[in-house]
Amino acid sequence: MGELFQKTLFLSIKESDVMEELYTFKQPFRKTFFINPKYGIPLRDIRSYFKLKSTFFDCFDEGDYVTLMGRGFGHGVGLCQEGAMEMAINNFTYDEIIRYYFPLTRIIKRQRIMK
Repeated sequence: MGELFQKTLFLSIKESDVMEELYTFKQPFRKTFFINPKYGIPLRDIRSYFKLKSTFFDCFDEGDYVTLMGRGFGHGVGLCQEGAMEMAINNFTYDEIIRYYFPLTRIIKRQRIMK
């Protein structure tokens, strides 16, 4: 996490307020920015950097580590729109994307339902 802030986002984590917020970041409701909007770090950038399925996560101090604990895969229904768009950009098909987010889903032709 420190590498992301220092080398990629050019934010010094040595500032005490940044360190404190980094280790105790909580989202009682879904937020747009990490830590504090004044730093301008969108949660989608954190999600992308760590290949997370959702931006809805909290941070916990675990000694030498910062643990990210997530809950959800976007909008509370299981699909992250940004993640699905990224998969599409990387040439995943619609059925691969759906099966990634909803592994037990069966895709059938509409004509089978309409009979």
